[in-house]
Amino acid sequence: MQDLLEFSPKERQQAFEEATARSTTIKNPIIIEKDFWVCWTLDHIFSNKDLSPHVIFKGGTSLSKCYNIIDRFSEDIDLTFSKEYMGIDDENDPASCNSRKQRDKRLEELSKTVKNKISGEIKPILQTEFSKSLSEYVDDSEWRLEPDEHDEQSLIFHYPNSVPKKDNEYIQSAIKLEFGAQGGISPCENKSVTSYCHQLLPELRGKAPEVTVRTLLAKRTYWEKITLLHAEYHRSPDKLLPYRLFRHYYDIVMLDHKNLTQEALEDIALLEDVRKNISIYFPAKWANYDKGVIGSLRLYPNKLFIEQLKADHSKMVDMFFGKTPDFDETLEHIKRIEKMVNKTE
Repeated sequence: MQDLLEFSPKERQQAFEEATARSTTIKNPIIIEKDFWVCWTLDHIFSNKDLSPHVIFKGGTSLSKCYNIIDRFSEDIDLTFSKEYMGIDDENDPASCNSRKQRDKRLEELSKTVKNKISGEIKPILQTEFSKSLSEYVDDSEWRLEPDEHDEQSLIFHYPNSVPKKDNEYIQSAIKLEFGAQGGISPCENKSVTSYCHQLLPELRGKAPEVTVRTLLAKRTYWEKITLLHAEYHRSPDKLLPYRLFRHYYDIVMLDHKNLTQEALEDIALLEDVRKNISIYFPAKWANYDKGVIGSLRLYPNKLFIEQLKADHSKMVDMFFGKTPDFDETLEHIKRIEKMVNKTE
């Protein structure tokens, strides 16, 4: 992945713009550039001997980069570390508690443990790795790795951008690395990741080996998103929907197009594992996780949130490659999937 760093900033800009010109779906060179840095970052995480044995790549970006399932730009890197790496065992694991009070206390302690691990170990490792790779080609003032001021379990990598941004540009020259030890890490597998730039400019491929990552299987991501949508159906009507929630409805539809609904339904035990894990590590009384089982899953959005979701959809238009998914068609597809997973169709 170092090949493009050997280019001057102007040459990198030209490479990203040429890749955009060759793409039939991606029409913004800033997306091509940011995707390169996402892959570059994954490379440095999964090639580090201190981190790679303990970390799993997951979430929407894994569906895009590892499985080529979704046709939208997913720009954050979602990573889960093993509980062993975080020093979690039966003595302090929230999952082994007998009371809610004890569980809540352990969840608070786990959150502190993750934050301390990020600031005291993970960030210094990545800071050193990034600096080694960048120092020869980029001035230190052009990049930085810092804590997310809004989320103590995340880091923000401000990468050295070369493509000029428009005044109203919605894509920032920064990648959010979301860490945690609360998510499930199995089943998983090794997958190869290649940047859009290297896919579109084959003349660069010989200089850029594919990045190998350990990623969560798509069928677990499917059940995690199903459980999330079930929870969102039950959200209190006086609360605002999370930003870019529409992407999860879209992702489920795209997963269904790839036959993941049928594949997931062949592993109902995995849904139960997901449901239990989320209810323990991300408790929310309003979410009705106890009803997040086959026969009572609610995926189609609560009618009280439809207008909010429409507004969310309209804000995401520029994140999709090619044709923007139709809002009504997406929700009609979700309605069919709800019947399928509840085995009423």
